[in-house]
Amino acid sequence: MLHKLSAIVLRTTPFSDSSVVVRMFTDGLGMQSYVINGVRKAKARITPAMLQPLNLLDVEAYHKAGSGLQRLSELRVFPVHERLQSEPLHAMAAALVAECFNRAVREEEAQEALFRWFQHEIVLLDQSENAGLAALALLTRLTSWLGFQPDASSYQPQSWLNLNEGVFELRRDARSAYASPETARFCQELLVADAWQEGAVPAAPYLDDLMRMYQLHLPGFQLPRSLSLCREMLF
Repeated sequence: MLHKLSAIVLRTTPFSDSSVVVRMFTDGLGMQSYVINGVRKAKARITPAMLQPLNLLDVEAYHKAGSGLQRLSELRVFPVHERLQSEPLHAMAAALVAECFNRAVREEEAQEALFRWFQHEIVLLDQSENAGLAALALLTRLTSWLGFQPDASSYQPQSWLNLNEGVFELRRDARSAYASPETARFCQELLVADAWQEGAVPAAPYLDDLMRMYQLHLPGFQLPRSLSLCREMLF
């Protein structure tokens, strides 16, 4: 059956000498993997540049029941986000977001509201002057869709962030994992405002605490391979 879909590129892996498997988040079918032939040939119709992380696509795909890997018949990048494709720090931030999203969202079913939200956040990431901060804001707010967003209304100055319960607390107990008051403050700011417009730049430990929260709430969530490089280059 032929489907016309909007899609977001998350991961591309080699499949043969000239073919790749592309993992995408689609508006109508959720998470899907597609084989694309001839990508690495000299005169390829679909090129590696079209499959960079977080590229927004219009695609036509054939889906066959019982087949894990599907095939694309048409692919078009639309709209084109120049900074995510051409500026190294924006591309690095896109790779981090794509890897985390791919590891956190697994359902092969339509999640159109999440797709539209993610699409909008990618536009903000492309437009941001601080790619690292915009990526942190996106990953912080993604927790709402994943079911463990911290309760911003419980924040008070000098609170600790209870990573297990998703609340801000002035005192710690021995049963839960906590993030520092600095992380708590940044988290609250990113949840309630466009913090990147305010010039706030969280330190690299914020990313570590955020990934720790993902691991606590998403069984089997693996840390992104790009984590160390992103900590060094983006923050």
